[in-house]
Amino acid sequence: MDPRLRDLLSYGPPPGVNYPLPLDRTPERVAQTHGLLEVECLEGFDSPLKIAMLSRALCDQPEGLPPVAALCVYPAFVLAGQGALGGRGVRLSTVAGGFPHGLTTLEAATIEVATCSAMEVDEIEVVIPRYMARSKDWMALSGWISELREAAHTSTFKVTISAGELANRLTIYRATMCALVNGAEFVKTCTGKESDVVSPEVVEPMLHALADWHNETNVPRGLVIGGGVESFADAAPYLSLVEQILGDGFLQPSLLRFSSVGLVDDLRGS
Repeated sequence: MDPRLRDLLSYGPPPGVNYPLPLDRTPERVAQTHGLLEVECLEGFDSPLKIAMLSRALCDQPEGLPPVAALCVYPAFVLAGQGALGGRGVRLSTVAGGFPHGLTTLEAATIEVATCSAMEVDEIEVVIPRYMARSKDWMALSGWISELREAAHTSTFKVTISAGELANRLTIYRATMCALVNGAEFVKTCTGKESDVVSPEVVEPMLHALADWHNETNVPRGLVIGGGVESFADAAPYLSLVEQILGDGFLQPSLLRFSSVGLVDDLRGS
């Protein structure tokens, strides 16, 4: 096992749990949250036309709101997204590596990630095989993540740990740390397709892992919060936790995202 991983896995979240504080919905908070949006379009009935229309709608943001951070689509629609988003400041992300469960062979997952990277997509999201984390097989999980990180080449590499389906705070913390040690530039709470939606209780140990990683390496890494965040009221507890554990400087799209569709309409007042 990588000595750095072994050392970091000896850490864990603090015994006391951080609880979110209430945040008011102000124009400043709404604008800030809009800039953290990673809009997800991952449905079986998606099409190039749907992606193109959504891309144009996202780029036509109301006055006073910054652009959304990213749009996430299936690999089949990367070219459509690139054509619609080109030069507009919104990053394009895709999913690969056996999404949404990670239960494919490593060879197949690697080929899929490399294929997406060859399309020069900005970001690639993979999901870990949950059984590796639940069984605490950190060596196997490290090998899986590091192989896919290499296959992603220059694309930003995002690793989903499906935190709500892991056993406890310590396992969530260690799965997050394993992803960070093996090259994840973002860790993500869930795919949005699991049985358990995200909650502050599962995000909190991920934030502590990100804080410990930053303290040890002085290299900040990002978090994507997905699954059930459909309004500012849903997002507010997470903004509060991030401020408490990582500080205000973390509230920027290069470090924090909300993966959602409904949140767009809520923030734009639809």
